[in-house]
Amino acid sequence: MTGFQFIGNLALGAEYKRSRVELAYQPREAVSDVIYMLADTFASVSGDVFMVNYFYDFFYAKYFDLYIGAGVGVDKWESVSRATISGSKDVKDDGTSFIGGLYLGMSFNIPMKYIVTSLDMGVDYYYERHFKTNNFVPKVGLRFGF
Repeated sequence: MTGFQFIGNLALGAEYKRSRVELAYQPREAVSDVIYMLADTFASVSGDVFMVNYFYDFFYAKYFDLYIGAGVGVDKWESVSRATISGSKDVKDDGTSFIGGLYLGMSFNIPMKYIVTSLDMGVDYYYERHFKTNNFVPKVGLRFGF
């Protein structure tokens, strides 16, 4: 399915020297694009993804980091499709599937007295087994360290 996709990310983890490990929750939504909608068809996939991720800062400075990472997890997904031209009803499916990720990015660190705030930017790659999809996702986010 081509279309528009949203991936959020909420994670809790630990950092030691140049390494970070986290448990992450990602709500995901994808809907079919305008071409499908003009043809009076519709498809959507939503999911709740739970992952364990590892990151390594291969370049580390006080205000700037470059990192790589990898993660594995499960995707609890639900899909809905409809082709109203043929008069068909919604076709729904759901299940659980393996998901894997690779990460490459940079962090701009803003140290403060009791907290470190980082602006993260990069590219994430995800492979979802059930749908056999390869997704490259640009990423921008905030990370807080205590």
